[in-house]
Formats: sequence, C-alpha cells, structure tokens
Amino acid sequence: MPRCRTPHPPTCVVCDRGYASHKFREYLRDRGYRPVIPPRKNDPEVACPRWAYRHRHLVENL
Repeated sequence: MPRCRTPHPPTCVVCDRGYASHKFREYLRDRGYRPVIPPRKNDPEVACPRWAYRHRHLVENL
C-alpha cells in the first residue's frame, strides 16, 4: 500500500466485510492505520466504530 502524500493523511481505513481477516487488520495497524472493518457473520466481535463505517457508502459512491 503506497504512503499517502496529502497534507492530512488518513488515520482509518474503512472496508467492507470482504476484507475481514486478522492478517489484513494487522497489516493496516503495522502501518499506522486504524482498520474499520466489521467482522464476518461467524467471526468473533472486533472493534469497529459504527460512526466511521456508517459513512463508508459516501466514499464508494464517489
């Protein structure tokens, strides 16, 4: 994943359940990002702020 060169780099990476894996979440954390990925239906609960995930569609609709 290339580094962001904007004046205010993102702190969160918001994804849908298709990216829900422990390995991918660790990959993001190692690079300083906070993963906002809800767990799959049969996975254990993980921290996923609802306020951030609720606005995911705004980015997808761009």
